[in-house]
Amino acid sequence: MVYPSTRSKPALTGLVALALTGSLALTGCLDRQLTPIKSCVTEGFIATLEQNTAKEVDVLFVVDNSGSMGAEQTSLRRELPNLVETLATGRRSNGPEFPPVADLHVAVVTTDLGIGFGASAASNCTAQGDDAMMLNEAATGCGASSARYLGFRPEEHPNLAADASALGEQFGCIANVGTGGCGIEQQLDAALKALTPASNNAISFLGNTHGQGDGVNDGFLRANSIVAVILVTDEDDCSATPEQAHFVYDRADSRFPEDLNVRCQLHHEEVTYAVERYVAGLRALRPGQEGNVIFGAITGVPTDLVADPEHIDYDAILNDSRMQLSTEVVMGIPSIVPACSGAGGSAAPARRIVEVARGFGENGIVQSICQEDFGPALDAIIDRIASKLENVCLPRALNPDQEGLVGCEVIEDLPSFELPHDGPVHCADLVGVEPTPVRIANGRESCRVLQVPVIDDTVASAQDGWYYDDFSAGVRERCTRTATPQRIAFTTGAVPVDGAEVRLECLQRVQSTIGSNSVTNIGTFCDANAATDACAGSGIGGLFCEPNTRTCQVGCVSDETCPSAFLCFHPEDASEPSYCVNPICTSS
Repeated sequence: MVYPSTRSKPALTGLVALALTGSLALTGCLDRQLTPIKSCVTEGFIATLEQNTAKEVDVLFVVDNSGSMGAEQTSLRRELPNLVETLATGRRSNGPEFPPVADLHVAVVTTDLGIGFGASAASNCTAQGDDAMMLNEAATGCGASSARYLGFRPEEHPNLAADASALGEQFGCIANVGTGGCGIEQQLDAALKALTPASNNAISFLGNTHGQGDGVNDGFLRANSIVAVILVTDEDDCSATPEQAHFVYDRADSRFPEDLNVRCQLHHEEVTYAVERYVAGLRALRPGQEGNVIFGAITGVPTDLVADPEHIDYDAILNDSRMQLSTEVVMGIPSIVPACSGAGGSAAPARRIVEVARGFGENGIVQSICQEDFGPALDAIIDRIASKLENVCLPRALNPDQEGLVGCEVIEDLPSFELPHDGPVHCADLVGVEPTPVRIANGRESCRVLQVPVIDDTVASAQDGWYYDDFSAGVRERCTRTATPQRIAFTTGAVPVDGAEVRLECLQRVQSTIGSNSVTNIGTFCDANAATDACAGSGIGGLFCEPNTRTCQVGCVSDETCPSAFLCFHPEDASEPSYCVNPICTSS
């Protein structure tokens, strides 16, 4: 991840908590060993996590402008002011505040990419349609500006909430794209074409055309922004390959006898691109920062299947009987049986769009277009964006030792000293890190950030560095998705420099049990100085809080007093108590 900040002073002027997100991994580690943990009463892991402090956000809406979308566009227009205001202020009515966007871009394209060739029996379809060009105010009758997107920098607006809401009203007008577009929707290709640069010759579109990202839409995407692509549509995608488009889009082509209204999704899905094209293509907009691309869709799925946006079961959606494709005749025209219906109309099963959302993992979100109120759907999308702006929390608790330190290291990979850069590129130029790099590779120095101890929920040193935060008001407010709240934080002087990447590597104590005679409290985190003994209970030899590891262990006098196959470990300091360990660990 890239950091829009620099270190300028060694003084400790405050505490800054930064975002850590990602998944456990065993790759990308340094060519060295972390300090071994004593006696193997713990298990080790290495967690490589990305940190993200991006403050620019680029939001692209892809809005279906076919004939059935009038009511849905009205619902969307009603909610867009709240979306813009929430992102600009960081304040929301149904959740904790988050750091506001420093610079917001919003834009809209339609699902009408035409059909790739000339006149056809397909109604309202031309060769290129709207061609993934971002709509402007002049084109939509919403104002005089010809800008392809709207921008908003909160710091420039003293009347922040009112101005942000006004921008949202303006954007809502532009996003009200009408219902005169091509009835063969190409939602996924429209998103990809709008953002992909024409210089990327590996991706082409109907009519042998290329992306608009560095053409008419140039300037919308920033180099290190968070990108959110949001589809609003009541049909599934029918982005066909150029080789097959003429056949599947031409009503009169005898090789495809099925009605054009059901031909693509129900009978000839083979003519469409694989969904991997869109997962890979959109994520490629942020090489090395793929986690900064969010894909959302308000589309044809039953409302009850997406009622909990935090826990979307894609298998349940795709296997649900309402999401299976079948036909019915409506006013004499074959149509796909809807997946859901609402006050605004019905929506066909959006199976391809759901598959793309699944491909984005935690960065994917699906909501139902059959909701009369789009507020909850957009709130769910705001949550995904906010998770990239705020402190995204560690997935598991760490156990500080008696000195207030956790068994982890934070490594900051600086920008390359072989390339022009305005900020520091050497560990010796920074505060809060060891001056000697732990590794130099590919023109980049890797610096070990100093850990600041925490004693009694207080940062216990004036030095700069990082610390384990499971005590602050901020972590309790934001880290609500795990059983316990925890994150890594930095003092102000140690905030990673512009262009740096940060990784967290841990050998961390975890709970464990001993053989078949296990005691559930063995390995439980504890505090030997606490008034209440967390390890109290009957156990083999008696449980106690081992002060070095701060875990509950079974006390022993000799091997005979331990469970079968375990040995009694005697610390070098004879004043410390002995406890039972796995014999393979006694050599450490």
